Amino acid sequence: MPTPASEGAVVEAISQARLALRAGDVDLAISHLSSAARHDRNGSLVLKTAQAIVQELLARAEQAANDGHWQIADGELERARELSLRFEFSTQEIDRAARRFSSMERFRRLQPSDVDAIRAAVGKRVVLYYKSGKTWSGRIHGVSGRTLEIDQYTEIGSDGKVYYVEDVPLVQLEELRVFDDEPP
Repeated sequence: MPTPASEGAVVEAISQARLALRAGDVDLAISHLSSAARHDRNGSLVLKTAQAIVQELLARAEQAANDGHWQIADGELERARELSLRFEFSTQEIDRAARRFSSMERFRRLQPSDVDAIRAAVGKRVVLYYKSGKTWSGRIHGVSGRTLEIDQYTEIGSDGKVYYVEDVPLVQLEELRVFDDEPP
């Protein structure tokens, strides 16, 4: 059972943890949470703050996955899992997110200005997102100046396909999503 002195330390540490969390500093929030937990691991303030940090880590993992930052997403899920296990929370939500992430098609987001990264992705499948809102897909053939070259083909009846290279001015694009694997 916490002493009056330790109750004050818990309240102070939790206040600092919540301020850090609001400021977006999860590492500092976890540090303050750990200080509070040394005094009263099962206190309601400690548990509520730990749960808030887990939820923030899950939100960060979701955002990272949506942005194609898979290592960051996986890392944030692992941190959420560690904190959940430490405070004996259920990990079902984390497990669901991990399963969802593992089934998502993996891609890298590139900006049109990332010409070197685009060149390194020659041969990869790409979805182009135009500033106008239009999307288009193909395979990266190359980059020539400020023009992206995309491999395309047109089906001709049931007999075959005609392959060609389509030029796309990079200035028209908002972003590119480059996929390492074939579509499922």
